[in-house]
Amino acid sequence: MNNQQRVDELAGKSGEVSIKQAPKYIVPAVRLHGNKGVFQRTDYADGVSNTIDIGNSIEGVMLKVRRSFGSFTKDEQFFTNEHNSWRDKVILFRRHKTSDGIAKTQTVDEGTTKELKEKYPALRMRQLIYFLLYPGKEVVKLTIKGKGLGDLFDYWQSFDNDEHMFQFVTKVGVKEEEGQMGTYYATSFERGEAVEGKDFDEVAESIDEVSSRVEASESFYAKPSKEEDAGLPVAEDDDVPVIEEEDDPRPVSDDPEINVNDIPF
Repeated sequence: MNNQQRVDELAGKSGEVSIKQAPKYIVPAVRLHGNKGVFQRTDYADGVSNTIDIGNSIEGVMLKVRRSFGSFTKDEQFFTNEHNSWRDKVILFRRHKTSDGIAKTQTVDEGTTKELKEKYPALRMRQLIYFLLYPGKEVVKLTIKGKGLGDLFDYWQSFDNDEHMFQFVTKVGVKEEEGQMGTYYATSFERGEAVEGKDFDEVAESIDEVSSRVEASESFYAKPSKEEDAGLPVAEDDDVPVIEEEDDPRPVSDDPEINVNDIPF
């Protein structure tokens, strides 16, 4: 056992994990507003969020692909933590308002997404993409949901086996759709120019940074002490992912039929 392994062992036995906060990786969030047909950027600082419109198209480079599941009603929200693959075990959270109007978040279940969807069929996937947003080359988290997922998967499948999404600029646009509730907007994807030279070096550095920060957060939760109870952890609002309210007017039946277990992410 080397010194670092011994330190990690002692950290687990000390119970320190129960009082330390997990490393946080918070970047601006970007998503398409389904009613307005514009992309919105939300920045977070000191517990306060600020959202602005940034136009009907964006472009940049996809750095890392993640995902989460959620469902929303007027009175409550269910959502999972961010994760990589259908193989991962995840935690399902519930957020609701108590009788005195206070928002409360609690963990309600855990398992693979297949197991959770069997028990909570209203859960829907959101693809989360760490994205190097041009022209400022800033890392943001791009959320893709609903009808836009079908176009996203088609876009990924357009790459040959020896090509990678981070080798090209991706242009993300808006397309108009018709559903049972009327007109709404979904995302579209187009391959742009190849990323080469200095630009590729910057992309590589960004991938390393994102991967390192995400792994640090995941490792924190992957090392419970042996003395911990085997039950679900208690959720604190500071420890759960930020989930925006639904604004998409589509009924659930308009979601594309996608076998998420076949997606290699």
